[in-house]
Amino acid sequence: MDEIWIKTLSSGNVDASDTPDVFNYYNSLSNYHLYPSQTKYFRFSIKACRDAFILLSAVIDLQSQDFYEICLGGYGNSEVYLRRKYNDADTLVISTPDILNCTGTITMEVRWTLDGSIFLYMETAAGPETILNWRDPIPLPIQGVGIMTGWGADGIWIIEHTSFFIGRYCGIPSTYGDMKILSSSAQSSRISCMSICSPISACLGVNFNLLRRECELVSGGQLIIKLSRSNWSFHTKCLNRTVTCLACLV
Repeated sequence: MDEIWIKTLSSGNVDASDTPDVFNYYNSLSNYHLYPSQTKYFRFSIKACRDAFILLSAVIDLQSQDFYEICLGGYGNSEVYLRRKYNDADTLVISTPDILNCTGTITMEVRWTLDGSIFLYMETAAGPETILNWRDPIPLPIQGVGIMTGWGADGIWIIEHTSFFIGRYCGIPSTYGDMKILSSSAQSSRISCMSICSPISACLGVNFNLLRRECELVSGGQLIIKLSRSNWSFHTKCLNRTVTCLACLV
């Protein structure tokens, strides 16, 4: 399993209870070429103080009034709730005091079935705990998944996905990956720098300085932070038939 780290800033005081176009405030996982609808589950870790939202939409790009909205840590980090469509009075509310953590990550998993069942599990020291188990008698199709944080909360999402390195890299000139570095060395070319990274599973990609011939191996498992710097180029491994190349996506 691999991870994609995504930071969401607060989208403001919006949710499906009173925001007709709430789907426009979500970050679609399809932007990262992640399609949980293919497996009907979505596993992630989240660090946020409150109000982390998941949208299960009838369309991949989320632009639909047919959706389910799950809020984690709503009402001051005291509840989980699920809404079906905009301004639906029939909201499922579950008491979950302090379910989120401002300083640590909580691992969760959302699963759904074609017959309308939706489950939310949380990893605990004793094993998975079922937080939500609900069935819609008139199921909506789920094709897209979105994430956001709101009501003043920012969040860090770590999305788990299965991928494989295809032997190619995506790069951006005049860009530096300002991230944790595994090691640094002098190399004759960008290609030789990448060849060192390729067999190392912990290596996300490389920074290469064309003038100094400096090669930096960039660690995975962190947010992608890019700076504009002349003479540097930032390259990341391409996964899953070239569609997931984080240097060019994030």
